[in-house]
Amino acid sequence: MRAVQPMIGRVGAALFLLLAGLSDCSKFDNFETDSTVNDEVAATDLTARYPAALGQSGQRDAAPGPQVFPGAADDQAARSVTPAAEGVVAREGGQGYDLNFNNAEIAAVAKALLGDLLHLSYAVDPRVQGTITLSSGRSVARSDIMPLLESVLKFSGATLLKEGPVYKIVPGGEDMGGGSAGRFAGGRIEPGHGLSVLPLRHMSAQAMLKALDSFAAKPGMLRIDQPRNLLLVMGTSTERASTIEAALALDVDWMRNQSVGVFPVRNASPETIIAELTNIFDSGREGTAGNLVRFQPVVRLNAVLAVAQTTGVIEQVRTWVARLDRADYDNTTVRVYRIRYGNARVMAGILREVFTGQSAGSVGLPGSADLSQLTPGSSIQRSTSDNSQPSFGSRTMPTPTPSSGDPTGRGTDPMSQSRTGVGQRPEDRLSSLDSGGGSQPPLLANVRITADTANNSLLIYANRDQYKIIEKAIFELDRAPMQVAIDVTIAEITLRNELQFGVQFYIKGKNVSGGVSFGTSDVLAQAFPGGNFILGARQDPRVVINALRAITDVKVLSSPSLVVLDNQQAMLQVGDQVPIQTSQQSAVAGSSIINTVEMRDTGVILRVTPRVNANGAVTLDIIQEISNVVNPGGGNNPNLTPTISQRKIQSSVAVASGQTVLLGGLISARTNQSKTGLPILSELKGIGDLFADNTKTTDRTELILFIRPQIIRDGLDAQLVAEELRSKLNLIGRGTGAKATVQPVVRRKN
Repeated sequence: MRAVQPMIGRVGAALFLLLAGLSDCSKFDNFETDSTVNDEVAATDLTARYPAALGQSGQRDAAPGPQVFPGAADDQAARSVTPAAEGVVAREGGQGYDLNFNNAEIAAVAKALLGDLLHLSYAVDPRVQGTITLSSGRSVARSDIMPLLESVLKFSGATLLKEGPVYKIVPGGEDMGGGSAGRFAGGRIEPGHGLSVLPLRHMSAQAMLKALDSFAAKPGMLRIDQPRNLLLVMGTSTERASTIEAALALDVDWMRNQSVGVFPVRNASPETIIAELTNIFDSGREGTAGNLVRFQPVVRLNAVLAVAQTTGVIEQVRTWVARLDRADYDNTTVRVYRIRYGNARVMAGILREVFTGQSAGSVGLPGSADLSQLTPGSSIQRSTSDNSQPSFGSRTMPTPTPSSGDPTGRGTDPMSQSRTGVGQRPEDRLSSLDSGGGSQPPLLANVRITADTANNSLLIYANRDQYKIIEKAIFELDRAPMQVAIDVTIAEITLRNELQFGVQFYIKGKNVSGGVSFGTSDVLAQAFPGGNFILGARQDPRVVINALRAITDVKVLSSPSLVVLDNQQAMLQVGDQVPIQTSQQSAVAGSSIINTVEMRDTGVILRVTPRVNANGAVTLDIIQEISNVVNPGGGNNPNLTPTISQRKIQSSVAVASGQTVLLGGLISARTNQSKTGLPILSELKGIGDLFADNTKTTDRTELILFIRPQIIRDGLDAQLVAEELRSKLNLIGRGTGAKATVQPVVRRKN
């Protein structure tokens, strides 16, 4: 025991020195210690000692052992950590909050976070049961508490909803129709389950839905409002925030990083160049450069449109377009151009006259009706009449007289000779222009143009450059023609009493008298304010006819309504064909006589050719004829040389669409003789007149013509014209006899 005690004393002294040295070392962060202490510690022998055998009294010095010098980090780690307090603990200095909940009830967590910490009104659905374990590990900012609570509630099968100022915790499996809803404008998303509306600027809502649905968002979270291009996101605030962030990453102006080039081509079509560029750049749908460059033809500019992601690719496209746009001037072939609206035969004649130098007469143009599709008529308004009185508001023009040098029998017009081309028919004007200059060298050499009338197409033999010039001319000429609806009323007015000098004279006489006009004359004065045109609200010819009927007899001869193409002639004929003997000859003396008979049309004949002008007015070439046989002869013995009474109006007028023009003033007189007396005695020669009364009367009538054109540009105008005609038919069918005023069809300007 004695030997052991000194040894224990020495070991205790060494441990005391060692602890003293360690305590001194902990005072310095840089681990600096005193050299004496280190020497003593280094010399201390900490090896385990075993008691010596009994009877031995010898002792050994302690050998030095391992040494440990802990650093500052180890020292801090070695300190004891105080367990976090249960619930919410605020950090010092406003650095956030420490959250620590271990198997806490959901209601308790809601009270601690929503009520005590955020001071919000809340309610917990009784069906929400369960516990929450939440440990933040580090401080949580106040703005992050609500999203963290939403995530924790989601694990427990609950959802946080906001309805007004109250937050509700409800089971997550029920219909989430409530919650906050708002338009996302770049600010903070409202906490809780709700709906966010994101307006899309650069991407369609349908494409965005296809990109995000079932990938960046859960199924059923997204809806779209396609007309307003809106994306609707429903879910928790965290889910909505992540989805909107993904949508904003896709909704970018993709054209900002795109380079665009437009390259006109001269010697080839853009479609051909694009097909070759697609093969060169391998930019097809499944090509390696399918998304790097895209090509589109621009037919209007005859150019190639290229869109690429880099400017370098656009420069390569420019180089290849210049290489491929080469002309093969020897590549001359036949091309077929299908005419869409016009007449291929007329078009071929005009193109040959322009480009090859062949005159219109040598190509066999059709009549004036066909040629007038492309050649407008004269701009002068000419009015001629075959009877004594001129038309209202027009001056008398000399009637053309046939000349010996005119094989057509149309004669010459003094006014048409005073101005070049004015008053001539279209084919005459072309013929005169062509014959004056003689044959001219062709503009395009070795070009052939032929019309395929069966298919209404043109066969053009030319090279590429020549065909481009001809094609441009055809495109300008081949335009869709408009139609014109024409309403015509032809009436015969019996002239007697106040109307004995004509309708126009009667109206002017009333106006010149200076007195106030009432009744019928007032209506007529409003209808004919200055002569030809009927203006104002009363534009229906029935208004004028009913007014005249109150003072005289009015007979409506014809009232047709028809539709005709622009620059095409429309003809209406109601009457009989009368045989007229033109010649009589006998081959051998004493043989039978051969008579040559021609049929002459009589009755009501109307020919109208409308031309639509650029300003919306309609120029009308009108030929109106009323004729009848004066001495037709007996039943089986017809007169082959009858006398035909004819009243004719020929005029060219310009009138606005929907406006009514009146042409008239053609007065004719018919004398009727009648004899009445005693039978037998009135027939005695010499003294018969003593027993008879001879009466001789003269009936004078005036022919007036109402005509109203309406331009039909499209189906809407055609529908309006048809509805107007149907309203007139319904009025006639009801037999009301009302004086309905039909307003003209007015096309509104967009």
